[in-house]
Amino acid sequence: AQHTPSADAIWSNIENLNRNLDCSVMMDELTAVHLLDFRAKRRGEGASGPTINRDMAYLKAAINHAANLHKKDRPDVNWKSLSYAENPARIRFLSAEEYARLLDTAEHQLDDPQMATIIMAAVTTGLRKSNLLGKTDRREGCMQWHQVDLAGATITIPRTKGRTPTVKRIVPALRDRLLTTRKRSGDVFDTKNFKRRWHRLIKAAEIKDFVFHDLRHTFATWARK
Repeated sequence: AQHTPSADAIWSNIENLNRNLDCSVMMDELTAVHLLDFRAKRRGEGASGPTINRDMAYLKAAINHAANLHKKDRPDVNWKSLSYAENPARIRFLSAEEYARLLDTAEHQLDDPQMATIIMAAVTTGLRKSNLLGKTDRREGCMQWHQVDLAGATITIPRTKGRTPTVKRIVPALRDRLLTTRKRSGDVFDTKNFKRRWHRLIKAAEIKDFVFHDLRHTFATWARK
């Protein structure tokens, strides 16, 4: 659960196990039959294959923890054979024309220059949404101005998904945009009603089959060219 965003999400996954797995069975007595029954119950609740894989990963992690820390016996289970096929890797990224259209639509058609700046920051740094905007539904965790060094043209992220700090270069076009909104402290970006603004922009710019994380894919794709 090290990458799970909140305690609520962790307990939600644990509850899936508690509700659908026979918890009277000792850990080292778990068999494929118990886990197949668990999968069937979760399917009955409407869970997808990849979601059930995440549930099973929690269980396997708990078993490994008990074995490594408390020297408990592991059950003889072929975990790989019990996993569902994962969804195909998503490879959507913006073309140069689509990128320009997104920026133009945000700034001129929708009069939302902040959204244009957010998009440019995502595409030119490759940072995740959580690093840039935090939890936009709760308006917390947004990048702060003390992380931005406009003189040195860098952004410092103290903790990434991999639990390590990283420093990103600020390209001149992004630096110019940030200079116009610079403050002494507080949030770098305005995330108020972000989801509504994002969906409105994608629709207005006529960008098909696109989510925010695809901006990170765009950074990676363009960087390889």
